[in-house]
Amino acid sequence: MVIEALKTNNLVVIKHHGVVSVGENFDEALYLIETLEEAVQVASIARLYKKDVLDDLDRALKEKLTKKDEAFPMFSPEHIQAIVDLVNQDSFIGEKGRELDLTVQLAIKLDESNQAYKFTFEKGKITELSFDDDAPFVISAPRDIWELIFLGKLDPFVAVNQRKMQLKGDLLRLSCWYTPFSRLFELFKQVRIR
Repeated sequence: MVIEALKTNNLVVIKHHGVVSVGENFDEALYLIETLEEAVQVASIARLYKKDVLDDLDRALKEKLTKKDEAFPMFSPEHIQAIVDLVNQDSFIGEKGRELDLTVQLAIKLDESNQAYKFTFEKGKITELSFDDDAPFVISAPRDIWELIFLGKLDPFVAVNQRKMQLKGDLLRLSCWYTPFSRLFELFKQVRIR
């Protein structure tokens, strides 16, 4: 079971046993475990102030999923526009985007066709969508990897770590927006593909 989980994740939590982490070296594996520990601490502290804070987020996600039953061809303009609409309606990304000054251009690209979409973020809102990869950050992958991402079967951060996806740009600079981009990838999964 752990081996299967490690095919799509670099970090596996084994109930009542601990954590298994895989990286290119010991430091990278340790960093993943420390990141998990920090995320758990943040969630625990958030629950102290508002007991059902994570339940509210989960409930909001489920409501959006049930409202949206239309499916789009993957990487079609309609598919990407549906993602943009969700991002711009998402209060969490909006709040974190303002707080962290999420003002950047990020492109996603389909390797086989070189089809690309560039999102221009201004304080967490996508203010422009264009059809090129001329951006400081470009995430590219083959169709089968993007499909796993959009279906929620592969975490994009894991895919980059495992070199299944390519990231062009300064990862250190991008990491300051880890929280809103994690949410962005969660929203990717909410728009159904066919």
